Amino acid sequence: MGFGRLMVYRQLVLTLLLVVLFWILYVRLYRQEFFRWWGLAWTSFAAYLGISALIFHLAPEWTLLKSSLIFFSILARFLQIPLLVFAAWGMRSQQVRLRRWLKPGLGLALIGSALTFAVSFIYRDQEVISVAVRSAPHSVGLTMASFFYAFSFFERWQRNRSSSATVLAGMSCVLYGLDQVLYSVTYIRSLILGANAVRLPLLSFLVRQGIVLRQPFDFPLLVHPAVLFLEGLSSCGIAVGMVLLVMESRQKTQPMEHAVREHKDPYSDLGQHSKDLLCTHDLQGRLLSVNPAPARVLGYEVEELLRIPMRQLLAPDFRDRFDTYLARIQKKGEASGLMKVLTRTGEERVWEYHNWLHTEGVPSPIVRGIAHDVTERIRAEQHYISERRHAEERLRQLSSHLVQAQDDERARIARELHDDVNQRLAVLAFHLQELKRLSMTSESHIQKIDTLSNLISDIATDIRKVSHRLHPAVLDFVGLEAGLAEFCDEFAKVNGMNIEFVQHEVPRKLPKQMTLCLYRVAQEAVRNAQKHSGCRQVRVELIGGRNGIRLRVSDSGAGFDAASVRGDTLGLVSMTERVRSLGGEFLVESRPGGGTTVEARVPFREEWKLGRTMPWEEVS
Repeated sequence: MGFGRLMVYRQLVLTLLLVVLFWILYVRLYRQEFFRWWGLAWTSFAAYLGISALIFHLAPEWTLLKSSLIFFSILARFLQIPLLVFAAWGMRSQQVRLRRWLKPGLGLALIGSALTFAVSFIYRDQEVISVAVRSAPHSVGLTMASFFYAFSFFERWQRNRSSSATVLAGMSCVLYGLDQVLYSVTYIRSLILGANAVRLPLLSFLVRQGIVLRQPFDFPLLVHPAVLFLEGLSSCGIAVGMVLLVMESRQKTQPMEHAVREHKDPYSDLGQHSKDLLCTHDLQGRLLSVNPAPARVLGYEVEELLRIPMRQLLAPDFRDRFDTYLARIQKKGEASGLMKVLTRTGEERVWEYHNWLHTEGVPSPIVRGIAHDVTERIRAEQHYISERRHAEERLRQLSSHLVQAQDDERARIARELHDDVNQRLAVLAFHLQELKRLSMTSESHIQKIDTLSNLISDIATDIRKVSHRLHPAVLDFVGLEAGLAEFCDEFAKVNGMNIEFVQHEVPRKLPKQMTLCLYRVAQEAVRNAQKHSGCRQVRVELIGGRNGIRLRVSDSGAGFDAASVRGDTLGLVSMTERVRSLGGEFLVESRPGGGTTVEARVPFREEWKLGRTMPWEEVS
């Protein structure tokens, strides 16, 4: 097909010239996302034309090289369609996140390319059918994309009716769409009437409907002068229109930049050397001015930085907040906070900014602002917080070890008093009784021996009490429930109080540390109630559960301001550290005249909840 080669060469030269011109203007003058999508779409079309030109120099047989080139040419054509749709959609709304649709769009293009190539390869011996199969889907898709693009230009023209570039590009898109309709009809017609064409079910259906397609397929329409003129006119019109749009958009920003330069103050030289960011931008997120020092920190020159949309300079997790920032500054006239920006190397820097809206003396509103790099400060604060948490954890562990060491020392002293000193006093009392029995002395001597015996007995009783207070041995034998009940009874009798002890579903055997912790907390809470509440009625509740034990000691006495004294009393500190050392929670609720409630919640350890041994199976 000599005319096919001629068409490809003509389109390739024209497309390359216009695409190169567009990219040069885009890079040097103005950058916006929908312009970039448009440039990528026509670059993809230029790649297809270049590959097609190579294919024409190969033999008619489908070798591996030719098959690969044909597949990539099909892929390049299919990529053009989603890229054009992205460009049109980006022109309609700059707030739409098109990048998230990039992978699905490329995936559909790849699937369509693979299916088209497979069918084209099957009918490779029928060149007319093979070419039509490769071209028809692209022409149909390009037709719809062109009309959608024209509709987007129409919406843009409604917002700005003075834009001649929008009118030119929109009308050219309509003409290009009509041109692609002719191509689509020709390729579809070739599938039905081509020589030895595949017998599609659609053909018999069309015949039954009385539709007659008389002329055999030989591509006469594709080389008709009117079609060629229409295609060249529409292609040039679209490209020229886009180039004019780039220049038109650049001209809109120039008055703003000029106004910014006109408003320089006597301190402008400070901005040139300041490491803080001093910038202006418009309400579309385009930088209009920036001082050199922070631009160099980000790894850019000033002119290079001004061509990058602000959204692209933000870290990915901050880009979604940019629209909220623009809305807030338009509504309130100012905005401040933290933003995370990306350097050229991809490093994230945290800046603290304060921006305000400026409307006087400028053609359209602009935003002025200042930002300070606080990355090192944030890192230092995070390091300080981390170190403080580690220090608090080490202090908590040390406190836990001290409490444990105190309990161990109390237990040791209690054992020595009970096993050693008490036993010696018992031996001494026995010897005194033996001396009394053997003594034949006066009555006065016998009375003195009885007095010493009674004194030794009183000392032994006091030692047993001290030993019990240091470490109640009853906990080791009968458990927490019975130990607390005994303590409440004894304390109530000694101090003339009424202590109500209530328990519910408390395992008889608990871990030793949990048992001792709850017992000590109950002791301290009851003694505090006796000393400070002025109330003779106390309630002690011990509630068991699947996940832990809850102890609650309450009275209706004088109460106190818990927030003001909690950290100043040794008893409360001791109770708090005991409970926290076991991973529990300690709460104090009190108010002057409203009584006091002390509550300790101690959970079972994780190995008990997830393992085989439950707490009541461990002997305390």
